Amino acid sequence: MILLADIQFTTLNSTTYCATASLSVISPLAEVKQTLADKKLKRQSQRAAVRLLLNQLLSELGLEDSLDESEFPYRLTNQRYYVCFSHSANQVAVVLSYHRAVGIDIEVNAIAWQVAKRYYHSSEIIILESLPIAQRDYLVKILWQIKESKIKIEQNKLATGLGIAYPAVIQKLIEMNHLENSFDLEKSNEWDGQNSFPYQVTFLQTQQTI
Repeated sequence: MILLADIQFTTLNSTTYCATASLSVISPLAEVKQTLADKKLKRQSQRAAVRLLLNQLLSELGLEDSLDESEFPYRLTNQRYYVCFSHSANQVAVVLSYHRAVGIDIEVNAIAWQVAKRYYHSSEIIILESLPIAQRDYLVKILWQIKESKIKIEQNKLATGLGIAYPAVIQKLIEMNHLENSFDLEKSNEWDGQNSFPYQVTFLQTQQTI
């Protein structure tokens, strides 16, 4: 049985809503070394949980509809609103947008610096290496979540999406200086020249979600 706890609903703007929750039947990844069977069961539980959370969000919004999973991005069957899911360990998230494809990423665990150096663009690594370790590690994780969300919107391959250079996004985050706080990062077509970032980014710190 799938049990959701600590459900939080957030209005991101007038047409975009998200929900996050804890999945009580799944232990955090760091606690135990899992077998392949355990991992398969966990993935199945997470898959069921995000769909249950979507139903909770639809109920909260007074909507009656079902999920069309026939192609990406996912949409509601009747009203055709856009839907995106994310999960990390025992945390799950869903976002619903009335007008355009939308991405969401919930991330419980830190992103190792060695992993970031493998995937991030060299221009981003240069900036991140110049920062104090605490700030660097914080921004590595935030940037990962931003890129993951953008990958889901544009349906890029993971390695390709993570490798796109957004040094000006990092600079914008540094300028904001919101270490460990929630923030809104407005969309911009000018930060990165050809690699513009035409999306609004919302970070919900207490929910570890972008």
